[in-house]
Amino acid sequence: DVPVELPTPCINLTSLFLGINFNDLKQISVALCLLKSSPKLRKFGMFVPLEEQTSLLTPASYCWEDLFSEPDMPLIVRNLWIEGISGTKSELDFIRFLLLYSPVLEKMIVKPIVNVKPELMIELIRFKRASAQAEVIYRVNDSS
Repeated sequence: DVPVELPTPCINLTSLFLGINFNDLKQISVALCLLKSSPKLRKFGMFVPLEEQTSLLTPASYCWEDLFSEPDMPLIVRNLWIEGISGTKSELDFIRFLLLYSPVLEKMIVKPIVNVKPELMIELIRFKRASAQAEVIYRVNDSS
């Protein structure tokens, strides 16, 4: 079992970059645990490993209400970087959570896989945000 928060916070962690298989509930839970346990985290990056982008998950195996509950403290991440998403429900739910509970977010850069459906950009723009200054930058086929 993955705890909701670590028993001792990661008080010196300011940047974190993870590979997350969004078809694996434990990996999503670990990412959430680290986010909730890192009070000084300012930069958070994640990528979807290429080999995981093709596997599919049965939605019945997820209980999003349990996973994406409102954190006790808001996330204080200022910069988010997400690479390799394809627009699956689990990826979008995770991004929605980050936007809703990051009141000081300044910038989220999203770089999807090649040939992702254009509706992904529209979906991301529609998400509510805790930060009025949060800018979502959608990058396709660019090296920056």
